[in-house]
Amino acid sequence: MQIELHLPDSVHERMQARTYDPEMDDVRSIFTDVADFAAQHGTLRISGFGESRWPVDVWLDLSVLLEQLPQALTAIEAGAPFEIDFYEQGSERKVVFAPEKNGYRATCLSDTKWQPDPAVEYMDRESLATMLLAVRDEFMRYVGVCCPDLVQHPWLQAWLKGTP
Repeated sequence: MQIELHLPDSVHERMQARTYDPEMDDVRSIFTDVADFAAQHGTLRISGFGESRWPVDVWLDLSVLLEQLPQALTAIEAGAPFEIDFYEQGSERKVVFAPEKNGYRATCLSDTKWQPDPAVEYMDRESLATMLLAVRDEFMRYVGVCCPDLVQHPWLQAWLKGTP
């Protein structure tokens, strides 16, 4: 399995940071706003389990992935099981990660007609962590490009630290 996020190095106009309402919003609101802004020029590429390019995109699926990163990274650090669920319509698949020796056994479960072949792949623990950290870092780099005011937002800072 491979996950790659590529976002622009520059923008013609910066995204206007809006005021987030703690009653109505959370960090996912920031993810959604940034993903909406990046959707036309960014790419989220996921491959694996017999498919060279999953049906994912920045607009729908990036926010879904980002919200699950802290739990995934914490689990990898602890050598614990975790899953990443790509639940948006079109992708509708989940990858369940189980620790095994020096890595993880990744099992892909599909909720569509598409079936993974192979359904199981093995990933080195360090490579898995590096791949997910690269997505996180690319997202934060882009936030600094498109809307620097958001970089220090408490919700994003808590997300970076893996705290709710």
